[in-house]
Amino acid sequence: KILLKFGMSMQEPLKYVIGLDLGTEKIMTVMSDGEVIRNELGSVGNAPAVAFSNNCRQIGESAVQSLSSNPSNSIPAVHTIAGVDYEKWVEERDAAHRSYDHSKSSKGCPLISFKKGDDRICYDGIELLSMVLSKVKSNFISARSDNDGIISANFVCYKHYSENQKRAILDAANIAGYSDSKLHSVENCIRAIFSRKQPMTINDEAKTILFYDIGSSQTGVYIIKFFFDKSPETVVSIESKMGASEFDYDIFDHFRDFINSKYKVDIKPGTKKGNRLMRACRKLREILSTIPEASTTVENLC
Repeated sequence: KILLKFGMSMQEPLKYVIGLDLGTEKIMTVMSDGEVIRNELGSVGNAPAVAFSNNCRQIGESAVQSLSSNPSNSIPAVHTIAGVDYEKWVEERDAAHRSYDHSKSSKGCPLISFKKGDDRICYDGIELLSMVLSKVKSNFISARSDNDGIISANFVCYKHYSENQKRAILDAANIAGYSDSKLHSVENCIRAIFSRKQPMTINDEAKTILFYDIGSSQTGVYIIKFFFDKSPETVVSIESKMGASEFDYDIFDHFRDFINSKYKVDIKPGTKKGNRLMRACRKLREILSTIPEASTTVENLC
């Protein structure tokens, strides 16, 4: 008897590594070679938002419009509620500006309630974040000619993240279908990116560089020293949960007091009027970051 064995060589699936920075306004996503992954509209960044309209679920850019037109059934920055403590979350400054219904889950985290048709459905932060990460993944796949491959996610991890938040991000990534996801500190991300983009040569002296990053909900200052013959050293690493949105709240409070004093109308945060005023305040802050004086118009407040 002759036993014949036939073998088929199977090509190993491609593995893609992407980096994600979970921002309040946008989730920035890049490939390991620096290529930016765009959203379904072709723009940079993906909106971390989820909304429900009738029986339709909207994720990412499609949910942005609902944030203003249907705020009670929409939620922005879904990653900011993943794994956070509910009691602390309801004490945050932006709590009054939240238009959606929420409660405390059995795990002590925020549970968001949406109206879907005649029913109400509830999701926690992990489930909502997994929806957005799935959208990011689909945008990545649709932008490539090959749909096969394993996608590994590497997330920027800020110092104020609790262990529960870190675990929630990784759980959401796992639900969304990412493989072997990891968290990396901001300074380690900066060190790796800068060393790759501007590598030191043997003739270069050591460089000490200041990196300053102000986002919507946090600010970071990092001083890092780079060498040719050894790994970079972090000299200073400071992160604060105070970002540009703090200016938005201050401007909102100013105009709320002004309108109430002059017109006897109280613009309550979280209402449709309050959301219109907040959008105008945010636009005003963005303009004031480039010029010393600016104005804006808000309709239907009084």
